[in-house]
Amino acid sequence: MFRNKQLESNSSSNPSWQHPWTLQEQQKLLDAVAKLGPKWSKISDKFFPKRSPNQLRCKHAYLQRMQQRQQSAENTESKVGSSGFEEPEVYLMDLEYFGDLFE
Repeated sequence: MFRNKQLESNSSSNPSWQHPWTLQEQQKLLDAVAKLGPKWSKISDKFFPKRSPNQLRCKHAYLQRMQQRQQSAENTESKVGSSGFEEPEVYLMDLEYFGDLFE
């Protein structure tokens, strides 16, 4: 069954292939994967009858990459100071350690 739906997804005769994903569909996909795991055929049959398992798998992988990039960007932003450069985390410890040399 997976193979047939996968082949259908690449066909121009399958109308769902060219429809963009809505935010609701994306959230529904994330919820379904959290509930059932990566069982694309089951998720397709139960929640997305007009989308192929391969479409679901690819969209889920894309959403995961976007979440990782967003988290990475947030982590980088929290380390960047007003100068635009990454602030060293051990800077204060270095001053305390070498403080006697500069007095």
